[in-house]
Amino acid sequence: MKPLSTAGSPLPDADPPARMSRAQLGLALAVAFTLFLLEAGPVWRHPWDMELLNRAIFWSYVAIPLLVIGTLAWSKRLSVRAFVIDALTLTLLKYACTFAFSLVLWEITPFPAPVHQAASPQGARTLAVESAPAATPIDPAKTGTLTGTATDAAGHPIAGALVWISGGLEDYVFAVPSAPVRIARAGSTEIPPVAVVQVNQPILARSADGKLHTLVAVKDGRTLFNTPLLPSGEPSHVGFREAEGLVTLHCNVHPGAAEAEGQILVLGHPFFTRTDEQGRFELHGVPAGRMKIATAGSGRPAAEQAVELEPGGATTVTLTLPAPTAAGEAARAGLRDE
Repeated sequence: MKPLSTAGSPLPDADPPARMSRAQLGLALAVAFTLFLLEAGPVWRHPWDMELLNRAIFWSYVAIPLLVIGTLAWSKRLSVRAFVIDALTLTLLKYACTFAFSLVLWEITPFPAPVHQAASPQGARTLAVESAPAATPIDPAKTGTLTGTATDAAGHPIAGALVWISGGLEDYVFAVPSAPVRIARAGSTEIPPVAVVQVNQPILARSADGKLHTLVAVKDGRTLFNTPLLPSGEPSHVGFREAEGLVTLHCNVHPGAAEAEGQILVLGHPFFTRTDEQGRFELHGVPAGRMKIATAGSGRPAAEQAVELEPGGATTVTLTLPAPTAAGEAARAGLRDE
C-alpha cells in the first residue's frame, strides 16, 4: 500500500537515479580492463614484473571516473549520485576481473629465473655473484678492536642491538660471503628488526605464510628492487650491488598497517655484530684509522659516533640509542631473519 499524503491521496514513488545501463557498464568495464591488459605492454608477457603490473593497474583505475562521467553526460544522466554509484560499481567489477585474471596468470605462468641466476650441478638455482675486485690485503698489525656498550638515554644496556662500522672503510675491498642471507615475509609475525647482508652476497627471500607478497627495497625514495614472493614458499633470489646502509623493505600487496615495514642493512664489509644481554659488543680485526660506528635496534632510530682506532689498539665507546618510535616498533613485524 502506498503512503498517503496529508490530503489523503497516495504519494508518488521516488524516482530512482538515472544511471548507466548494463550495456554501458559492460562497455566501460571492457575499456578499463583492456587498458589494464595493454597499457604497459601485454600484461601476459611480463606477469612477474611488479613495476609494470602496478602501472597498468593504476592507469586502468584512473580511466574509471572519466568513463563514467563521459557515459552519463552523453546519455544526459549525469548527476553526483549517479556518478558515485556507477563509479563504485565499475571499480568493484574491474577489481574482481583484474584480480581473478592475475591469479590465473600467476598460477599458469612459471616464475622466471632472474638473469643473474645460474644452475648449480645439482640443478638448484643459485645466485651468481658478480666478479669483484680482489680483497684488499690487510696487515693484522694494522688492525685493532672496537668494544663498547649500547644503552638507552637512562644508561640501561640494550640487548640485541645491531652495531656496525658505518663509515671509514670505503678504501678497502672485502671478500664476499658465499652463504646466502635468508629472509621470510610472514604478515605480522614478530621478527628481529634488521637483517644484514654484504654487497654481492646472495639473498633468498620467501613467503612464509602461504600468501603472495612482494619484497620491495627502498632507499631515499629509490626502489632498489621489487620482486614477488610466491605463496608456494619457493625462494626468490635478490642482492645488492652497492653498500646502501639501512634499506626499508615493504610489501605492495599488503601495504600500510596490514603488513609492517622491515629493514635490511647492506654493508661493504663484515664488521657488524649484535649486543649481548648486557648490551656489550666487540669487533675484532678492524683496519685502524678514523671511522664511524653506528647502532640501531628495538624499534629505535640509528645512532652514530665517530671513533679513532690505533694499529694494534683497542677503543671502547658507549653508544646511546634514542627512544623507540611507533614506526620503528611496527617495523619489527612482517620480516623474519632466518
